[in-house]
Amino acid sequence: MDLEYNPDFHEYKIDGKVVPSVTQLIPFNKSEFVSEEELEFARQEGIYIHDCINVWNTTKTIQDESIVEPYLKFLDEAEKRFGKLVLHETQLGSDNPKFAGTPDLVFENAVVDIKRTFYNKKIHALQCSAYGYLAAHNKFTKKTKNHLILVINKEAGEYKTHFVFDAQAEQIFIALVQKWHIEKQFAKYLKSV
Repeated sequence: MDLEYNPDFHEYKIDGKVVPSVTQLIPFNKSEFVSEEELEFARQEGIYIHDCINVWNTTKTIQDESIVEPYLKFLDEAEKRFGKLVLHETQLGSDNPKFAGTPDLVFENAVVDIKRTFYNKKIHALQCSAYGYLAAHNKFTKKTKNHLILVINKEAGEYKTHFVFDAQAEQIFIALVQKWHIEKQFAKYLKSV
């Protein structure tokens, strides 16, 4: 399986064909709850938090203490509880069913997604189950029920974790992948008429 990622378009390809991303498949419209400006601010802050943590994981450089210090506390606790960190911000793909994504953090026995706020357990469960599926499919870890959301509060210099495992989430997520592929096939079918 040949996986390509184009960050300019947030587009994944497997063996040269576009496949859906984890976040693209999850049907949740945050703009129903906040203005476009608030949504963009939250998106930019989320990117910044992810970048600070990724820089630490990659280079051990502290970009912003208010983010990295709580993350290091979490990392110490998580490695005691869930084993070593085996992946961070790594593009992964699945050839059955075909989809791809970039898990934030994968430990030997946990999948962790980083968020700036906790907003919907069911949506978070779908995302973590998808990343857990990708990590297991690519043999980085075994399937686990330890699906967590890590929320960094940089103002308070604290973190919170929320367990979000849902036994139905993986099955629902796989159905969303299949739906995406069916819709693409249907659109192609209609064009060929």
